Amino acid sequence: MAKDMKTSIPTTIFYFLFFLIPGAVLAQETVFPAGHNIDAAYSLSAFDLSVDDTLLITRSIANHESFSLPNLYMADNLPPQFSIISYSLEIDGVPASHSYTGSLGGEVIPSCDSYRWIIDEPSPSDTSNRPLLPNETLTLEYAVVCAVIGSYTLPYHTFCAYGDTSGIFSTADSLFVTFSPGSSADDRNQPVPPRPLVTLAYPNPFNNDLLIAVRGMAPGTWPVNLAIYDLTGAMIYQGAPVFSGDNGRIRWSPGKNVAAGVYFYRLISGSFESSGKITFLK
Repeated sequence: MAKDMKTSIPTTIFYFLFFLIPGAVLAQETVFPAGHNIDAAYSLSAFDLSVDDTLLITRSIANHESFSLPNLYMADNLPPQFSIISYSLEIDGVPASHSYTGSLGGEVIPSCDSYRWIIDEPSPSDTSNRPLLPNETLTLEYAVVCAVIGSYTLPYHTFCAYGDTSGIFSTADSLFVTFSPGSSADDRNQPVPPRPLVTLAYPNPFNNDLLIAVRGMAPGTWPVNLAIYDLTGAMIYQGAPVFSGDNGRIRWSPGKNVAAGVYFYRLISGSFESSGKITFLK
């Protein structure tokens, strides 16, 4: 009875918060095998957007069991028209060490690109060794853009881990998202890149150099500028990526006067921008 109450309380609170957030869309996520005291949630910021909008996908795994969840990873499959422009992965609000792979065309579903975040790698030699302990919550949020008008199915995502005696995983119902023509680009009267501007900062967290990779932008037509800000909004770095074809990269090496902490980067080209959160571990 106590275990049933413990399971129902977090679920009730989550659904209560869901109905207070206008436009949020929730997929029913089921954990297998049945009977585990683990809450898995998957939500979208909206289901009807314009091509100017950013879709936020939020996932969380709350471990209410008495044992840890090793060999843990989260995966998603998105239409190839979607691009993940930034993401954050935290355990109880603290950035978690992990490895990220994506996009992999057709790895799981032929019509989708696959993405994977590995928090606890089974191999002892791997650096991603962080099981989810009892009473901890893992939260993954990623920002997605889509430059092609249409209706899309988000068909399959999962988390996988090992429990006390067997494997544990989740599945969820499909969700449907529509991207309609936007108007803000015309209002700004700015050129729009032909493909989404995609950035990925790695390693993140970092303690020496940070590399920000850029794709979807041919240099020369639309200038590309990068700025890094601290939590007060003060800009502490500004530069431009070096391109090879449509792919660019820029490396940031914080000076001695840059304190450890959370920073934000913002990369702008014409009317399109990509941003993300980075953590400097000095």
